[in-house]
Amino acid sequence: MSSLNAFDSCPPKQDWLRRFIDEPREFLTHPGLDSRQFYSFCIFLRGAQLLEKKSVTSFAYLLKNFGWDRESALALMLVNLVASNVQIRWFVENFPLEETLTRSEVEMKLLLTGLSKSSAKKVMGSFGKLSGTAFGTILKFGKATYIGNQLITLTRTKTKITDGRVILYSLYKMAERCGERQFTLTSLLEITESPAKIFGLTSDELEQFLNGLSANFPEFLDATFTHDLEKISLAPDKNSKDVLKLFED
Repeated sequence: MSSLNAFDSCPPKQDWLRRFIDEPREFLTHPGLDSRQFYSFCIFLRGAQLLEKKSVTSFAYLLKNFGWDRESALALMLVNLVASNVQIRWFVENFPLEETLTRSEVEMKLLLTGLSKSSAKKVMGSFGKLSGTAFGTILKFGKATYIGNQLITLTRTKTKITDGRVILYSLYKMAERCGERQFTLTSLLEITESPAKIFGLTSDELEQFLNGLSANFPEFLDATFTHDLEKISLAPDKNSKDVLKLFED
């Protein structure tokens, strides 16, 4: 698990991610980054589960074939980051959806965690720069406003998510973390790792996804919604890696 100031002053850049996905082994051998940039980027890669220790993961090669900059691929990486990267998880937990926060408001939130003012500025800068990558421009995970080079506001925005398989992956990652396989719609609206929290889904939107998944992938999920029963069950013999195989088709 990373620290709240995970990326220091070197948040991941889109070009780094593109070059890594295109030729992962070549990138790791000749990254073209200074030591601090490379160290911070490897923290991102491990959090996104594209790198395990020093080895390229099968997930990285899946995204190479699938297309790393597609909405679904970015959403899969985001699910992994929320589970494994403290800085991204903190953003989801502490930024109200669609509420624009000023620089001073964000800094105050960060100072209350015990960060120094210098580290708080680095964390804010990382969120701003990350919003300028495909996570912000394609997935719509967040946005920032600037005057010149000065960060003025940050907003966690509702993500653009249409692929139910991503929701299914998120549910299994959440289940593996919390050790539970049965949920209610109400509980899914509260758990940080749930697709509702990560992607900013309303109760109705989440229920629509769950009904579709139950119909299309009954071997993975069973969802029942009636006036007196609300039950979401994940298959005991499936895991998140099994869900990723659905993206190979």
